[in-house]
Amino acid sequence: MPQQKKMKEAISYYAANREELQVLVEEKVLAAKVLCESVSDNVNTIAEKVDEFKDLPSTIQGMIEDTKTAFTLPHKE
Repeated sequence: MPQQKKMKEAISYYAANREELQVLVEEKVLAAKVLCESVSDNVNTIAEKVDEFKDLPSTIQGMIEDTKTAFTLPHKE
């Protein structure tokens, strides 16, 4: 029951102080937007890294082939 009493008190308080409720809601909305932007940035960064890792095997294969070629070609002195 104490939870219900606190809720009633909060409702009564914000009913009498609507401007404060509006500021509180605006702060929470802004915090949610910032969090969403941060998550979006992180997802984009992860997606870029995944793309880089997808290209890694072909890059490594090319390096291996270049190294093989360098060691198998006759050396000119």
